[in-house]
Amino acid sequence: MAGAAEALGWLAVCFAAAAAAAGLFVPTLYRDVAGWVQQAQGADLSTLVLAIPLSVVAGRAAARGSTAGRLATLGVLLYLAYTYAVSAFSVAINPLTVVYIAVLGLSVWASLLTAASVDTTAANRLVDARLPRRASATFLVVIAVLFGLLWLGQLATVALTGRPPEELVRLRLPTNPIY
Repeated sequence: MAGAAEALGWLAVCFAAAAAAAGLFVPTLYRDVAGWVQQAQGADLSTLVLAIPLSVVAGRAAARGSTAGRLATLGVLLYLAYTYAVSAFSVAINPLTVVYIAVLGLSVWASLLTAASVDTTAANRLVDARLPRRASATFLVVIAVLFGLLWLGQLATVALTGRPPEELVRLRLPTNPIY
């Protein structure tokens, strides 16, 4: 199972690298309004500068049997799944739409297979030894609450006024795909 996860993961990473590079260096690729193009290119930059290099380092470590490498690989795959779900469903159709869908599918399957192949005993030992649990939990809860308040505030404004949030009007979107 680990072999299939690695193969699917590397395909997802290669396709994501190509799509992100095209998004940054092909000026006519995105057919969206300027604000949405900037957001898509920000995701492309994050993918090229952070996710791709991290996937190489983590993938090599995972191939040597490192539990930390396997968990980091899983994190990158989940990032790719999230990012390319937004690209597949919210970016105006362009020549790379099929690549966005491929990255989404490959990264979801690779994530599932990678998660199934993690040695949970070793992962628990690693987490117990290295993870500051309270700080991590506090950070995640604070981020979740802040985003929840932001999005619920926008939805409440729509419910009370009947007018869509300014961000959606500016981006010419019917809804926020992240909701």
